[in-house]
Amino acid sequence: MATTPVIGIDFGNESCFIGVARAGGIEVIINDYSQRDTPSFVALTSKNRMMGTSAKNQIITNISNTVFAFKRLLGLRFDDPLVAEEQKHLPQTLVATPEGEVGFRVWYLGEEAVLGVRQIVAMLLTKVKDIAEAALECKVFECVLAVPYFFTDAQRRALLDAAAIADIQVLRLLNEPSAAAVAYGLYRTSTDLPNAEQPPRHVAFVDFGSSALQVAISAFHKGKVKMLACTFDSSLGGRSFDIAIAHQLAQGFNKPGSDVTKNKRSWIRLLAEVDKLKRQMSANISALPVNVECLIDERDFAAKMKRSEMEELCAPLLERVERTLRRCLAESGLKQEDISEIELIGGSTRIPAVKTLIEQVFGKPPSTTLNQDECVARGAAIMAAMLSPSFKVREFSLTDLQPYAISLSWGGEDVEHGEMEVFPKFHSVPFSKILTFFRKGPFVLTARYADPDVGQIHKSDTISQFHIQGVKPGAQGEAQKVKVKVRLNLHGVFQVVSATMMEKQGSSQSTSEVTSETANAETESMETETSTENQESSSDTTKMDTTEGESQEGDKTAAAATQSNHPKQIVKAVDLHVDSKTSSFTQQQIQELTEREAGFRSVDNQERDRIDSKNALEEFVLNIRGRVNDSDDLEAYIEPNVRDELVQMADSTENWLYDEGEDCKKNEYVEKLQHLQNLAAPAQQRKRDHESTPRAAESFAASLNRFKKAHMAYHAGDAAYDHWTPEEAKKLEVALAEKMSWLDANMSRVRSTLKTKDLPIKAAAFLSEQQAFESSMNPVLNKPKPQPPTPPAEAAQPGKPEDAANATPAAGEKMDTE
Repeated sequence: MATTPVIGIDFGNESCFIGVARAGGIEVIINDYSQRDTPSFVALTSKNRMMGTSAKNQIITNISNTVFAFKRLLGLRFDDPLVAEEQKHLPQTLVATPEGEVGFRVWYLGEEAVLGVRQIVAMLLTKVKDIAEAALECKVFECVLAVPYFFTDAQRRALLDAAAIADIQVLRLLNEPSAAAVAYGLYRTSTDLPNAEQPPRHVAFVDFGSSALQVAISAFHKGKVKMLACTFDSSLGGRSFDIAIAHQLAQGFNKPGSDVTKNKRSWIRLLAEVDKLKRQMSANISALPVNVECLIDERDFAAKMKRSEMEELCAPLLERVERTLRRCLAESGLKQEDISEIELIGGSTRIPAVKTLIEQVFGKPPSTTLNQDECVARGAAIMAAMLSPSFKVREFSLTDLQPYAISLSWGGEDVEHGEMEVFPKFHSVPFSKILTFFRKGPFVLTARYADPDVGQIHKSDTISQFHIQGVKPGAQGEAQKVKVKVRLNLHGVFQVVSATMMEKQGSSQSTSEVTSETANAETESMETETSTENQESSSDTTKMDTTEGESQEGDKTAAAATQSNHPKQIVKAVDLHVDSKTSSFTQQQIQELTEREAGFRSVDNQERDRIDSKNALEEFVLNIRGRVNDSDDLEAYIEPNVRDELVQMADSTENWLYDEGEDCKKNEYVEKLQHLQNLAAPAQQRKRDHESTPRAAESFAASLNRFKKAHMAYHAGDAAYDHWTPEEAKKLEVALAEKMSWLDANMSRVRSTLKTKDLPIKAAAFLSEQQAFESSMNPVLNKPKPQPPTPPAEAAQPGKPEDAANATPAAGEKMDTE
């Protein structure tokens, strides 16, 4: 049974890379344009959608309906300050969706539409899935998606929703530097990485892409990696350098009433050329030109810039890079000499000034072990293989981290409000904890980020609310013990997994049932509840288990022995309903968007079929017109009047295609193509027959000659055929004469037939006769010679030593064996 492939997707702000895990290893998939990266662009037109390379190629002609750089807007509220900042760099108009999130106002299928960012991301993921399925020639159901460290809970949930709309299951949302760490560590040999009892190998990963900078430091041991710290600047990327350079160059070109920065098309074209300039400056220190024809108002743009000028212009940006690097080193608690290696990720790390800063901060030059563009996709594909039951991968564990501190506040009717930090900054992921509350009635838990001023949080500091239902006071009105299990799951998403009320039922003299509550952290760690229950408490209190990964079995056994002679309190665990209010879409919303996406795909398929039919007609018209006038092709096989009719019809069809036939339905193209094919088909068939029939006759003649030579050898007394009987030889002679006469007669008919006429006999008849002849005569030709008689065995002579040596032992005698 073939292994179902799983893919890893590096979902970038500018482009995506697709890694695939197959039986042969990890590969990066090439898209339908033979490119290893697929641009993160989605274009809407009056007829269909375009995603990826095709969308990016037509941005200048369809700029208002081509959506890009939408990754940063995923999961944000429309009133978030980051949205207003991002709008400055986008030519499209951003609007609020009914859910209060960011949407793009576009013109699609002849009407105005507002598409939310989740829908746009789902469209891109659909394209990525189609590319993978086309390359692998099978269905793809599972993937691992790489995301930035700074993605919040809301953004991660939004991405999971988008994947669900695209009908692909996400095995894990994997942080991008962590994916690179997996790609780095899995292929390291035992000599490259230290054993568990040795000090770890510390590696820094600097991910500097199109729109963000991330720095992470990790500790490697043989077979595992733990992420220690991460820092980021979510608004600093390669495009920041492009914008700074473009503004500088535009200052000397702008005129009153002719400002490049205010014209959408001109600004996009200038940014594209500046990006090329920036890449060239990485390898050149001399002044390099930037030229754009007819940039604005039919004026050509021309300018030059040196690398030193660029570095001086972008000095504030480089300072931000340095601060981020130094902050990560400081928060990891390590020194320069503790870092063994620095790995680079992302295209912007190729800027020489950035490389110099990395060397200054970490005290050593960066390494080039990993492919800067593809390592994240490869790491995601490796993680997908680890999580999929279809693959057996070398054992390698990843302990990731949560970059934000998460606090939990509580309140409710007659409940004193409180708050506590549940998961501190850089806490391990995935991880679970059990919190203990004493409550008389339902209460509300609110999870939020403890520091709303970092990363992309701002107004999105609230993660979710959880209403714990079904809590009631005890028999005497006292508060009941409620255990709430919270978790940071594989995706880095905060959850309340369960809530259980420990309801007291009365006392019993029987042996006590000792219960324990543990929380498995999906890594090797475990949480065990160690807080002491205050059974006499009449007020609501809250406790959190603080001991992690330690067994309390000894204490519990001793407690049981001490209390074995006393009445025991019977406690019944009652599961409580948890009503979660998160940023995720409801199942109904996802279902509606999935059906809408299916409708979009249907429209795309219909338009693709229509265009394919039109292209097939155009190709046939151009092809057949040349063939019927080519003396080496169809000209000799088509009647003059049919040729004239076909050429005239081809000319009129071509004119129709470029005029009123430019935008017709599929069936019109199919009908015209069928009519042309019907006119050309007889000539095409005659050409095939006149070419294939002589070849079939030659094959038959060669077969007859082979049998004729064998017959002549028989009459010449050849020892190879002296075992034939006279009847068999006569049978072969008669068959040869009959078939050679048939062959000569029919070849004369073929040679006398004009090329513009159908042959009276086709190649199939010659092949059929050959097969029948060979089937009948092969038993004669291939008749095996009889075996020579076996000579009689010589009688054994008594008295010879060989007799004793070769004699079989008599019954009962022993035979020595060595």
